Amino acid sequence: MKNLALAPLPDHNRRDDPLWQKLWHNYSHVITPLRTLGLVTDVELCGGEYNVVADLPDGTHLLIAAGECLPVDPAELAGWTVIRAHHDNPTVDYLVYDSTDGGDQAANGSATAPMLGAITEWLIRNEHHLHLPDFHLRIEALLASLQAAPTRPEATKSACHCLFAHPTNDAERAALNKDLDYARSIGDLFGIQVALVRLTTASDCPARKEQP
Repeated sequence: MKNLALAPLPDHNRRDDPLWQKLWHNYSHVITPLRTLGLVTDVELCGGEYNVVADLPDGTHLLIAAGECLPVDPAELAGWTVIRAHHDNPTVDYLVYDSTDGGDQAANGSATAPMLGAITEWLIRNEHHLHLPDFHLRIEALLASLQAAPTRPEATKSACHCLFAHPTNDAERAALNKDLDYARSIGDLFGIQVALVRLTTASDCPARKEQP
């Protein structure tokens, strides 16, 4: 596989701002996957309101917020909103994801994986006119980084009963990877999204937390 670097850091002088650095660190679990996909991603500070912004090659961007703005501490999040927007052309605004109260994905609340899965699915569906460089290779890199996370051999003592079943041992992870490969081979966008959720939220599975 081609060795792909993360998208470059944003080019501005706010990178020395302690608040910007704190937000960049606090939301690295959102920023790093987006940079893995090749999107230059920034933390926007605007009059005390904070958002994560990922630039798209067509001049639009993904605005990631929490209905209005992001709290400094992600633990205070109640839900996510993702909007495809343009600074000068509001006619292109499109709601990609909304897990805030009353949103279509409200059941997901503040969970990060479903939000990132929805972004990935939207990018896949729109890749033909966004012209994202090396996008399919970057999808592979993102999935490979998720698949590489180790499982605990003793985790077979407890079964996962979550809505999206998590792999709790190496055999289950191998089976999920096989399902994921098949979903990618047939272009099953929903299957890819579900696999992303199952992989990225595995560390929070109650079955794993029950292990000694």
